[in-house]
This record gives sequence, C-alpha cells and structure tokens, in this order.
Amino acid sequence: MKKMLSVLLALVMILCACAPAFATEAAAAFPFTAESYNTMFETLVAVSTQATCETVKADDVTYVITTLDTDVVVTADADGKVLTMKLEKSYTLDKLDQFQDDAYNVGQALAAMALAAVCTDNMDILSDAGINQYTNDLVSLITNTVQLLDFTQAASTASDSVSYGGTTITCTYSFDTAANSFVMSFVAVPTAE
Repeated sequence: MKKMLSVLLALVMILCACAPAFATEAAAAFPFTAESYNTMFETLVAVSTQATCETVKADDVTYVITTLDTDVVVTADADGKVLTMKLEKSYTLDKLDQFQDDAYNVGQALAAMALAAVCTDNMDILSDAGINQYTNDLVSLITNTVQLLDFTQAASTASDSVSYGGTTITCTYSFDTAANSFVMSFVAVPTAE
C-alpha cells in the first residue's frame, strides 16, 4: 500500500511539474479579430433584441461587452485574434428568482456570444438549417448540463460541451448550499483539430 501511495504521489508531482510547460504552448485562436467579433456580436444583439451594447477594452487583450445586464468577456492574443469568449453569472441560492428574471437576457446574450463566434468567419451558418441546428445544439447543451448536476449533494458541478462550426462551447453549472451560491458559465473556444 505504501509503495502504491508513493507511486501515486510521484505521478502527481510529475503532473504538477508538467503544467507550467503545457501552459507556455501557444493557444489556438479563432481566425478572426476581436474587433470583427465584437462588431458581429453587437449586430446580432441589435437585430435580435433591439438592445445596445457597450464594449470596453479592459486591457491590451481583453474586451468586456455589456448588454442585457450581462457581460461577455472576449480575450484575444497579441495579434488581436480571439482566444475565448466567456459569459458567467453568479447568484445566491436564496435569490434564484433573480436567475429566472435574468433567463431571457442571459439566453439572448449567450445566443449572440456563441452565434457570433460561429458566423464571424462563416456567414453561411445563418441559413435556416444552420440556425436550427445551432439552436438545437445550444438548447441540448444547457439541458444536458443541468441533468448532470447531482441535486442529492450539498454541492455539485457539471460541465458539458458542444462543437459547431469551428467553435466549442462549454457550459458549466455549479451550486454549493454551504456557500449559498449558484454559478453558471459558458466559454467558447476554437474547436481543436
């Protein structure tokens, strides 16, 4: 048993040493710039909801787009190519009615975030068949992730992903009754080839 524990500890130490090396590899980027993405996102929001967006450049590689009481954080590389888009909302469990009130706005922002990632470089996705497939994939992603949560526990985290049109969207839901928290997050990255 001690030998097995020693081997396991050695493997953990090796993996910890490898993490910094893996982190230095260049991240894959989308084929479009943050400015192009931001414009597409703002256009989709305006067309679908008639809402406006405020885009702030937080630093050299981070943009925050605020619309419908929701923030979408866009991260780019040094060349301005988009690396990730993220939407995250946190609630206290005793105020989940706020989540229900926000559901429409969050849904619209999520749809625009994901669709802008897919169609900024490929407008053909906007065909009726493309929109239907995209919508079905996104709804399935949310439904599947909720079903993965373990509501019999005091805390649970569940994630699932879907890839469509060169974009992988990961949905993560978590709750913790001791911390009185519910967090949902959606991250879009280029699909690994």
